[in-house]
Amino acid sequence: MKTVTEPRDRYNLRKALTAMEWNVKALEKTNTLILNQSALKRLRVRALPRSLDADGSLAPKNFSSLALKDIPEPTEEYSYVGDMMVDFPEIPRMWPSHRIGDDIFGSTVIRIILGQLKLKVFVNDMVEPVLLFSLSRLHPHVIEAYFDGQELVLRHTKPYDFSFLNAAGFKTFAQWLLSDPFGDTSKRALQT
Repeated sequence: MKTVTEPRDRYNLRKALTAMEWNVKALEKTNTLILNQSALKRLRVRALPRSLDADGSLAPKNFSSLALKDIPEPTEEYSYVGDMMVDFPEIPRMWPSHRIGDDIFGSTVIRIILGQLKLKVFVNDMVEPVLLFSLSRLHPHVIEAYFDGQELVLRHTKPYDFSFLNAAGFKTFAQWLLSDPFGDTSKRALQT
């Protein structure tokens, strides 16, 4: 079996992210649930806006939506994403799904990224982006997160209103839930 050696700069990246996780866990022990800008800055977390429908700076950085020409219209009878996975078996299932409750920031995002960084298949990647869907009742939003070597970047959408049959919103969510990763995750990505 071939031994995989982790590059020193990647080890240092994991070490920095692990230290950040300890700081976040220490803050969680104080039952601090809402962080102001100064607390985020101290923790080296940058929260930025993101739009699933935009181009340019608001567009997703590491994921592209699924472009299905025959994507069905949502109805009250159709379990939208679940039924789409059955109806469109050609869509690759590469994303792990984790139920993380309401703890979107906490150490959960960091733990997911660290988990990816520990996989041998990604040993040459310096950026491990994650795409999270916060399905908080009728106002869900999407978060794209990654550690850029200095800060944990959380790019989040505005909450969608699903209190009524919002067909466009359902379709957008489904296309992103079934999205593909793209982009440069090498050392160059940290330098741009």
